[in-house]
Amino acid sequence: MTVDVEELKVLRRAVAAAPGDVDLRLRLIARFLEAERPQDAWHQCIRVLNQEPLNVEALRLAHQAATEAGSPRRAEEYAERLAELAVQPRPERAPLRLIRGGRKGNGDSSPPVR
Repeated sequence: MTVDVEELKVLRRAVAAAPGDVDLRLRLIARFLEAERPQDAWHQCIRVLNQEPLNVEALRLAHQAATEAGSPRRAEEYAERLAELAVQPRPERAPLRLIRGGRKGNGDSSPPVR
């Protein structure tokens, strides 16, 4: 796929103006990969992962960029991190007993959450 050079310039300027905008940076990474620029994509992935180490999309793109850049060892490290995240519970989810109110009689002696 051919990537518009002007689009890359616009995205790079936008990322420079809003360095904390992860979604914008992920768009730039995807365009770098489409333009067959895996080193540039990988560099941007590292920036996202420094900000959000558990960002699954950034890990997936970093795996792809490392593979395409010829760094299979790093690609494998990203794959392992993705596999670890797939089995870990999401931190924002409350334990089931808290959702159900922790009523007595269900094996939970904790008071209900209000």
